[in-house]
Amino acid sequence: MKRSFDIILSMIPPILKQNSIILLNHEAWTIKRHLHRGQSSDTYIVHNDLHLPFIIKAYHPDTHAFARDVEDYETLKALGVMMPLLLHAETSQRMLVKQYLKGETVAQILKKQRLDPLLLSKMKNLADYLKNKGVMLNYHPENFMVWDTLIYYVDYTCLPYDSTHDFDHVGLAHWQDNV
Repeated sequence: MKRSFDIILSMIPPILKQNSIILLNHEAWTIKRHLHRGQSSDTYIVHNDLHLPFIIKAYHPDTHAFARDVEDYETLKALGVMMPLLLHAETSQRMLVKQYLKGETVAQILKKQRLDPLLLSKMKNLADYLKNKGVMLNYHPENFMVWDTLIYYVDYTCLPYDSTHDFDHVGLAHWQDNV
């Protein structure tokens, strides 16, 4: 008899192997590295046939996150949030192709050094701006990348504003762990 945990694990696709090739939008993409396994997806660095880097986010079956992320991307884009460009949404394979940003996540920065107070100030300004628009982000430091002194939101998920889970009450604690 399978336990419920075993059933849940069997629904999550295996991590794609390094150097394996997937066909997406009639183009071959080579998996270079698995970046992250989340609750609803896996994220990879891939190269196209010109060896240029991109990000592919592959969604697990039985999750509504694919459609939500595409919709949330458009919402955040309209609000002017800096994010990697969404280059292609492949509905049949439930994958997104995103712009590759060179840089480090805030989580990576916090592991090795203190966060620049200017970056923290920029993040607080973004959170306040979105609060006034009735929206908030998933403020975990792994969802933000610093590239050329700018902060990019790489997750695309946005939520209705909730004062008990906003940046000041939840995100700031994560961001100030090493500040």
